[in-house]
Amino acid sequence: MSAIDRAYLATIFTDPDELEAIVEEAIVDLRSGLSDVAAATEAGDLNTIREVAHRIKGVAAQLGAKSVQSAASELEEAAKDDLGSGNVEPQRYAALLSALTAAVAAL
Repeated sequence: MSAIDRAYLATIFTDPDELEAIVEEAIVDLRSGLSDVAAATEAGDLNTIREVAHRIKGVAAQLGAKSVQSAASELEEAAKDDLGSGNVEPQRYAALLSALTAAVAAL
């Protein structure tokens, strides 16, 4: 089973070539987002982590990529919580980033 809901996307994009182009563009965007999150994680920049995770979540939702959407949502929520509390656990972010990376790699 694909991590992307192609049946759903086929209801929106009836041209298979257009569908593939959209999917490929989205995957490039997701990978770029992973790089941005990794850099923000390294820098301890919670606001950027939250913003980029939110963007990744949105792209994943458009693809019907629920595993990526879920992993990005967890990362976004962690950053939101820690922005409020100031409590940052680097190991937690490393694990969340690893899960998100694995989900994107599965696409």
